Amino acid sequence: MRKLLISLLAVSSTASFAVANNSEFQEFDNVANIGWGMNQTSSSYGTAAGVPGKPVTTGNVLQLEAERLFNSGVWVDVVGNMQFGAGPSTIIGSNPYNGPSYGINGKVGYGFSMANQHLMLTPYGQVGMNNNAATQINELLFTSTPGVTANNYVYTAGVGGRLEYRINRAIELYADQNALENWDQSGMIGGIMPQNYASYTSTLGAKFNLAPNFQLGVKGYLTAFDNQASNKIPAIPGGYFAQRQNEFGGLVTVGLTY
Repeated sequence: MRKLLISLLAVSSTASFAVANNSEFQEFDNVANIGWGMNQTSSSYGTAAGVPGKPVTTGNVLQLEAERLFNSGVWVDVVGNMQFGAGPSTIIGSNPYNGPSYGINGKVGYGFSMANQHLMLTPYGQVGMNNNAATQINELLFTSTPGVTANNYVYTAGVGGRLEYRINRAIELYADQNALENWDQSGMIGGIMPQNYASYTSTLGAKFNLAPNFQLGVKGYLTAFDNQASNKIPAIPGGYFAQRQNEFGGLVTVGLTY
């Protein structure tokens, strides 16, 4: 009996050390929210001759997010977003440059709590599906109606890291950096090859627990795009279509913690 009790105590002690103490971070990271914001995208036509400047367009962003930090330290974040109301392009007048686009992306990582739960470092993997693969090609060259192809989306996968700094039980600051590869599923359009690209997004944000189960959030981000395919239009001598170069924006979120 004595050996059995000692064994049970040993197992219990091991289990208690295996479970991370994330309770104070969970007050910020166990949340479901809705967000609204704006962004601006700058693009380039490569070596196209006679193109009147680079398109710079703006869009509205609607976001739905569910985030959870489990007792084990596993962190999960799922985001659905939609962009709409983009501004006109400089090359085709009133037609939108970026049409309505949407996507869903998920992150799964593990949080390492440090400094008496004032710092948390979370490396993570990310996967997603987003429909902005050939939107630019469709709208700049062929039609003002987005989504003319059945496979107008990219598969997204990559890695990232997140650093959270909990000032107190009401305020948290965080920084997030990812590196993603995006595989265009739209196929050849007008002789233009699929537009695979890498993207790198830096995010700075803050969360404010203003009342029990109520959270206000703000964040800003900058994305750089590394285009990996030619943007030359074979059917048009000297013709090129725009490729995104960078995008920056910001959102305000309102959420319920749980």
